Amino acid sequence: MEASKTKVHLWAPQRRRTVSAMATEMELVTEAIRGADLCTMCIARKVGAAPLSIISTLAALGQRMKITEAVTRCSGCRSVRSTHRI
Repeated sequence: MEASKTKVHLWAPQRRRTVSAMATEMELVTEAIRGADLCTMCIARKVGAAPLSIISTLAALGQRMKITEAVTRCSGCRSVRSTHRI
């Protein structure tokens, strides 16, 4: 007797966004680095996004407002790294 094979297809509903993902991420990054020196990894952890995404968001954000970048102690992980601050 041959075993039956069953295929399972999962359907996940897609979320509709009213605001673009980049705009939402920009707001989250702006809020995260306002008044705190944070490295890219801590910003990514706080926002819940990939580090490469944070880098492109910081570049886009830098065209709209002044972002200070310095090698100093990160407020999140407390290690000396390149940090960002508004």
